[in-house]
Amino acid sequence: MIPTIRLHSQQLINPVFNNPKDLVSWMGGIQAQDYTMSKWAIGIRLKAGNLQTVNEALAKGDILRIHVMRPTWHYVAAEDIRWMLKLSSRRIITANDSFAKSRGQDISVDIYNKANRLLENQKRITFPSGERIPHFFLRTVSNL
Repeated sequence: MIPTIRLHSQQLINPVFNNPKDLVSWMGGIQAQDYTMSKWAIGIRLKAGNLQTVNEALAKGDILRIHVMRPTWHYVAAEDIRWMLKLSSRRIITANDSFAKSRGQDISVDIYNKANRLLENQKRITFPSGERIPHFFLRTVSNL
C-alpha cells in the first residue's frame, strides 16, 4: 500500500500533469544535480512528456535550475523562486561562506552585490560542464 501511495505522489504512475512547470510547482522542487537525468526525471512524471518539452520549459524560464534549498541543484517553478529564496537565502549564504572560508576566501556583501549585478546583466549564463555555481562566483566575482 505505501509503495503505491509513493508512486502516485511522485507522479510515477498515473501522472496528472501535462507540463513541467505545473509538475515542478506541485512537487515544490525536484533535485537536479545530474542535469541529464534530472530532465529525464521530469519527463517521466508527465502525461506525455519528452526531452523537448522539458528543454522548452527551461529555455522559456518556466522552471529554473538553481541552488535554492541547499548548495545543490534543484528545479523550481519560476513563479515560486522569490518566496523560496526568502525562506532559504540565509542558509545558502551561510553554506557558501563556509565553503569559501574552507578555501581561504571571504565572500563579503560587496562580492554578493557584484554577483547579483553579474546575474542581472546576463540573459543566460552557461556554466562549464560540472562546474558548481559557488565555484563560478568565487572565481568570476573576484576578477570584477
